[in-house]
Parts: sequence; structure tokens; C-alpha cells
Amino acid sequence: MKISPSDSIAKAAIIVASAAILSKVLGFVRDVVIASKFGTSIKTDAFLVALAFPEFFTDVLAGGALTSAFIPVFAYYLAKNDYEEAGKVFSTIFNLLIFSLSVIVVLGMLNAERVLGFIAPGFSAESLNLAVKISYIIFPAMLFMGLASYLGGVLNATKHFLLPSLNPALLNISIILSAVYFTAKWDIRSLAIGFIAGGILQFLILIPPTLKRKFKYTFTLFINHKGIKKIKTMWIPLLITLCFSNAVSLIVKMFASTLPEGRIAALHFAYRLKHLPIVIFGVTLATAIFPYISWQVAQGDMDKFKSSITRAFKMIFFVTFPLCLGMAVFKVPVVRIIFERGSFTGASTLLTASALLCYLPGAIAVSLSYVAIRAYYALKDPITPLKATVLGLIVMIIFGGFLKNFYSHNGLALAQSLAEILIFLFLFLFLVYEKKILDLYSFIISCLRISFISLMAIIPAKFLFNFIKGFLNYDLIHYQIITLGTAVVFSAGLFVFMIFVLNVEEGKYFVKTVREKLIK
Repeated sequence: MKISPSDSIAKAAIIVASAAILSKVLGFVRDVVIASKFGTSIKTDAFLVALAFPEFFTDVLAGGALTSAFIPVFAYYLAKNDYEEAGKVFSTIFNLLIFSLSVIVVLGMLNAERVLGFIAPGFSAESLNLAVKISYIIFPAMLFMGLASYLGGVLNATKHFLLPSLNPALLNISIILSAVYFTAKWDIRSLAIGFIAGGILQFLILIPPTLKRKFKYTFTLFINHKGIKKIKTMWIPLLITLCFSNAVSLIVKMFASTLPEGRIAALHFAYRLKHLPIVIFGVTLATAIFPYISWQVAQGDMDKFKSSITRAFKMIFFVTFPLCLGMAVFKVPVVRIIFERGSFTGASTLLTASALLCYLPGAIAVSLSYVAIRAYYALKDPITPLKATVLGLIVMIIFGGFLKNFYSHNGLALAQSLAEILIFLFLFLFLVYEKKILDLYSFIISCLRISFISLMAIIPAKFLFNFIKGFLNYDLIHYQIITLGTAVVFSAGLFVFMIFVLNVEEGKYFVKTVREKLIK
């Protein structure tokens, strides 16, 4: 039986989603372990600041920007079965990455105190010294994680999604094991040791499947290759875009370092919860759909391209809005159940939950923006996302600096959400009115319908939660789980029931796709 492109996208999305869910579960376990061991303390703050620089450059040099520029060009040669030219493009980028990342690692380690002092200007001398010591362990991981990110994009371009999707799980497992077994000996440095070990594993596991592809690796640099020139043309604006985009995280840490101890950690744990719908649904669908829409544009099939993008927007809103609404309504019990144990106290729960509420509106916007940005990249237009990102960064700087003075760390979360919403609106409106590749009316009607159903499902669930809570000893963790679990199951069941009663297309398609792909 012939497999249609839509079936292939759905299959790829399910593979990536399953791996993303596994990684997210392990990510929660990792954060639970970190929270239990160190709570919202200055040690956690120092570790997160030490991570900031390596994460920034790894993502900028070898993450989304490079793979987004690389995949359309690489896919072009693969579609022509020109594996010799594909190999030249692959090898050149790989060799350049090894050199550039190695230089950055060395320079970063030599100037760690200056770099981290810039990122966290509000840190005390003691806190900064701890962050610098941690960074010496973390910096070398940039090389391995950067190369792993690139190989993951290469494999995705060849429609191999499983191992690249499982890579984040390796990092989480490594950090968990290191925190559990080595914290007593190395304290907060155990997290850094787990981080670098996980980065090395991420790289090593992707080497065998890459070597099995039909294109070949060589040590040669083909700088003047036509494909490399095209990637360079695309990558430079994408690089600038990611620099501005990732700068938001650095700005949050810079502002938060001037606040009382533990605010960086509280923002981190809240952001991790916010990232749940983004990773599972936004990144998943964007990753799965990108190779296909790149092929659709390359083949000139703009009708299918428009249909794919519109449906992707609908599906993301269908899953992210009710999830974010539920997390907002049940923010305190969610944070308490996941994190509150050991060094993570009730005060830490309240700090994290309040930040989560301010973060959630941005989660929906970011999820939608992932697909919007991939649409622009597929159309070989990296300039519009760059403009949107610069706008978001300016908004973040202005409102972050202002709101933190009134709402502490919650003001920073709120400013980031505002910036993310404006970025999405900018991208979305240009897709509608300039590119004319979105069915605006259909998308708005879909959003209104899903919003109404979500509200009708969550309101009675909240009353049920409060009713059950009044009969149980809510201080005990198992009663907290029972109370929240009952409310969530009731709300989800009511949501699905209304989806079918009201004949909502997105819901029926989602359920049908999942059922078919998992049962087959």
C-alpha cells in the first residue's frame, strides 16, 4: 500500500512525539532530582548561569539555525539522488563546526569569569566563583553537543527521526544518574559532570546511523560549493535571528541575578513546565513537517504547502491551548506534586507556580511560532523571522527591566510571554497578508471553537478538584495526586466528549491519526 505524504508526516510526528514525551518525562525526573537536592538555592542559580553560555553558542552555531539552513539544500541533493554532492555539503559543514566550536570552547574557558560576570552582574563574588568552577566542566560539552545537534539535523533530512529524537533523553539520564550517585561527593558539580557525559553520548550514538547513509564523509573543505554558498546565504540571517532569540534567556538571567536568591532557579523550573507543550507539540510537529514542506516548495506544490501549514497551526492550537489552560488553573498542585520535596519547599512552590502562570501564554505563541518559522525557512525567507525576533528582544528588554521592579521574577516571565506573543503575531500576519499561504478564517474559527470547548471542560474540573480536596488530607502526596488526577481525567474526558459531539475536525483527525498509527 502506498504511503501518502500526510501519512508520512503523521508517522514522523508520532515518532518524534513519542521520543519527546520520553525525554520530557526524564527531563521532569531530572528537574525533580535537582530540585530535591538543591531547591531554589544559590547553588542552582550558579549551575544555571554556568549553562547559559554553552547552551547559547551550541544552539546558535549548530542548532536550529544551521539545520534550518542546511536541510532544504541537503534535501535538494538527496531528492536528485546526487549523493556525491550531498556528501561534500555534509563534510564541509561538519569540519567547519569542529573547528569553530573548538575555538569557542577554548576562548570560553579562558574568559569564563568575564563571560559569567556579564551574564550575572548581580551575583556576589562567592556565587560567581562557584559558577566559574562549574563552567570549566561544562564548556567542553559544547563541542560534542553541537556536533550531535548537526548530525541530528542530517538524519532528519534523510527522514530518520528516532535516534535524534531520543538524544535529549540521554542527556537527562546522564544528569539524573550523576546527581543521584555523585552529589554527596561533588555537590553541585555532579550536575556538570552528568552534563558533559551526556553530551559525549549524544554525539557517539549518532555516528553509526550517519555512516550508514549513502553520502560519504571526507576531510576536505568545499568552501566554494554551490550548496555551501546557499547555506551561507540562509544561515547568516538565521544565525542573527537565533542570537537575538536566545539572547532573551540571557537577559532573563541578567535581570534575575539582581533579584533575591533562588529567582533564577524558580524561573527555570517554571520554564521547564511551560516548555512541556512547546516540546511535545510545537517542536515535534515543526520538526516532522519541515522536510516535507521543504520538498513541497521545491516541487512547486504550493496548494499542498498551504494545506500543510494551515493544518499544522490548527493542530498545535488544538493541543496546546487546553493543556496550557489546565496548567494555569492547577498551577500550584502541579508544581507541588512534581517538585516539592527535599530542599524544594512550599515557598519554592509558590515562587515557581506564580512564574508558571505568567509564562503559559507565551507557550502557546512559541509553539505556533515554531511552525511559522519553518514555513518561512522552507520559502527561503529568513529575514522576516529575524525582524520578528528583533522586535521580541526589544520588547523583552524594555518590559523585563520595567516589570521586574514591580513583580520581581514574575515580571520577567510576563515580559517574555508578551515578547513571544508579539513575535508570533508578526510572523502570522505576514504569512496571511504577504505570503498568502494561510486560511485565516478557518484558523480563527478553529481557535474560537477549541477555546470554548477547553473552558467548558476545565471549569467543572476545577469545582470537582476543590470538592475532592475538602474531603482528603491534602498534605499527603498520594492524596494530592489522586485529587489532581481525578480532575484532569474528568476534564480530558469531557473535552474529548465535546470534540465528538460538536464534530470538531481537528480533534477527530488527531484521535484518528494517533489510533491508526499506534494500533497498526
